[in-house]
Amino acid sequence: MKTNFTNAFFTASARTRLVRLILVAYGFVAVSLVAPGPARAQDPLKIIYSQLTMTNSVFWFAQEAGLFSRHGLTAELIYVDSTPSVQALTAGH
Repeated sequence: MKTNFTNAFFTASARTRLVRLILVAYGFVAVSLVAPGPARAQDPLKIIYSQLTMTNSVFWFAQEAGLFSRHGLTAELIYVDSTPSVQALTAGH
C-alpha cells in the first residue's frame, strides 16, 4: 500500500496558509528588532552672546516668540563678556 505523505499532513492550500503565517510572524519579529527605542531627553541648547546688538537680537526674538519650544527645544540664552566668550567657546562650554 502506497501512502501519499503530502495529503496525510496538509493540503496544498493549508501549507500555503501556514507558510504565509510563518513569513508574517518572521516579518513582525524583524520589524520589532529594527524599531527605534524610547526617546531620550535632550540637553538644553545653550546660546551665548557677548554683545547686545541687532545681530544677537534674533535669538531673543525667537525665545520670546516661543519658536524654540514650539520645535521641542529647550534654549538657554547666556550673556558672556567678550573675552571670556572666546575662551568658553574654545574650551567647549
